Amino acid sequence: MANVITGTYMPDTLYGTDGSDFIYGSYGADLIYGYGGDDTLSGANDPDTLYGGAGNDLLLGGYGTDLLFGGDGADIIYGNFDADKIYGNAGDDVLYGGTGEDVIYGNKGNDSIYGGVDDDKLYGGQGADMLSGGYGADVVYGNLGNDVIYGNQDADILYGGQGDDILYGGLGADTFYGGLGNDTLVGGADADLYVFSNNNGNDVVGDFSFVQGDRLDLQGQSYTTSSTSDGSTELSLSGGGSVTLSGVALGSFDPNSVVG
Repeated sequence: MANVITGTYMPDTLYGTDGSDFIYGSYGADLIYGYGGDDTLSGANDPDTLYGGAGNDLLLGGYGTDLLFGGDGADIIYGNFDADKIYGNAGDDVLYGGTGEDVIYGNKGNDSIYGGVDDDKLYGGQGADMLSGGYGADVVYGNLGNDVIYGNQDADILYGGQGDDILYGGLGADTFYGGLGNDTLVGGADADLYVFSNNNGNDVVGDFSFVQGDRLDLQGQSYTTSSTSDGSTELSLSGGGSVTLSGVALGSFDPNSVVG
């Protein structure tokens, strides 16, 4: 049976045990430590700081600009309202920003990260992560590992980082940086920009559209074009690597789509 610990209407410092605790901060800017066990920590109102510690914990930020630290274990963290900072740390965590301009770090493990509403910044860290920006103009970094990234709504900036990543822009004029590895980039609706630096790997753009106004920024690299076995256009870049425009026939390629 969980130990129940409740704060007051003042700022409290609350400590759990090595067992399974339920700690409710109530009002005031609280500092809550779960320690060991599978804990539930709720900040409730005001700007709170929550540390899950060891175990598979559930952290609820509530109202206020909260700091939420998962610790070891597979944690589930909700920022809920306002601009929160969330750190998953070790383990395969599930992290939700909620409303407000949140900053979320998955760190170690294969994490699932959801920005929610407003303009968020998401960092996958180590592991094969899934990151979803949600509503708002988000900035999303996959970092290490083979990540799957969704921009969703609005004009997002998506960075794959290292590894063989898959990036989906969704709605809005998105900007893609595949980074190292062999990445797949799918812009979705609106005029998207795809940026390729030296030695970025052999990347595929899944839905490049001249009609929508999609563009390629090759960072000053020269290129040669050829047709792939399935009839798509491949650009071989002078700095190493290639870009394949899937479904775009070589005869349909427009050099004016290259802007840098």
